[in-house]
Amino acid sequence: MRPDIFLQANPNLWNGMVQEVESHHEDGLDRIALELYCGAGFLTMPLAAKFRKIIACEENSAAIRFAAENYPNRNIEWVCSPAERMRFPSDATAAIVDPPRAGLHKKVIEEFRNRPFHKITYVSCDCSSFARDVKALEDRYRLSRLSLMDLFPQTYHFEIIALLESRVSQM
Repeated sequence: MRPDIFLQANPNLWNGMVQEVESHHEDGLDRIALELYCGAGFLTMPLAAKFRKIIACEENSAAIRFAAENYPNRNIEWVCSPAERMRFPSDATAAIVDPPRAGLHKKVIEEFRNRPFHKITYVSCDCSSFARDVKALEDRYRLSRLSLMDLFPQTYHFEIIALLESRVSQM
């Protein structure tokens, strides 16, 4: 563990989180995914096998350096940038987001609304910002799956893992 890199706090549930996110994306090596707020690659590495390419974006330079040095995978492009400045690839069909408590930046929501992805996996640690973001996207995406994981037993905190699917036929 490093103090300059965020990791999920309950390692007993890491596998369950990863398996839930993986279940949102069928194996399809011809697909390209965009991952925003990727941190040090906690979800990126397991998802790499599901896609031909993942473009993983994180603004914490220490986390991106750690990920690039420890997970040199030829189908992952590590990008150090705030999510709101990231240029969304036109050929990406899936997105994975794990934003901080504040939720998705308004510019990210605008990008998702302007160029819908087939699927968005949304991992959230804050139900209020998650609900606000899903509401802002509801005309383009439908909430098709929702899981809750209790990473902090005996507290009111939990992790939300949701699948949003495009209402606009893209494929």
